[in-house]
Amino acid sequence: MAEIPALIHGQEAYLSITDVFDFLRIKNSPSSGYDSIMGFFIRPEETFLIDGTVNQIVFHDKVFKLKPDDLIRTESGLYLKVHCFGEVFGLNCLFNFRALSVTLTTKLELPAIREMKLAELRRNISHLKGEIHTDTIVGRTYPLFHFGAVDWSISSTQQLQSESSTRFNLAFGGF
Repeated sequence: MAEIPALIHGQEAYLSITDVFDFLRIKNSPSSGYDSIMGFFIRPEETFLIDGTVNQIVFHDKVFKLKPDDLIRTESGLYLKVHCFGEVFGLNCLFNFRALSVTLTTKLELPAIREMKLAELRRNISHLKGEIHTDTIVGRTYPLFHFGAVDWSISSTQQLQSESSTRFNLAFGGF
C-alpha cells in the first residue's frame, strides 16, 4: 500500500506516472519539463517512451495512441488515466471513487514484488538457521547519584503580638 499523487477529473482518476513507476521499482526518467518519460519496464530491452506532446506511448516497438484526455501534464508531473496502465503495461488498475483508492493487479513479476519475495526468503533462511535477532539493551551512562539538582525555599510567618517563625528548606536531588 502506498500513497501516490493522483488527479480526479469527473469520475476518472489519473495517476502520476513517475510515482507509480518509482513505487514499483521500474526505471523511469522524466524530461525537465515533464513533457515525456522514458525508461525500461522490468528488463533493459523493454524500453518505453511516454510522450505528452504527441499523446502517445511507445512500448515493445508498438505505438499506443492516446486520446487527448488520457494524459495530463502539470508542473509537477505527467499523469495517465488509470485504465491506460492496464492497456499498455499490463498494470490493471481499478479506481474506487467512493474510497478514493486505486487497486493495481498484474500477472507480471515486478521488481518491487521480487524484492519483497527475496527479503521474505532471507528472513525464512535466517529463521531456519536458528539466527535470532534480539533487541539491544542500552547500558546506563550516568552515575546512580548525581548532585546536580538543588532545591531551596525560605518561608517566614509573622503575626501581631505573637512569635514569628522563619523556616529554611534545602534539598539535594539526584537523577
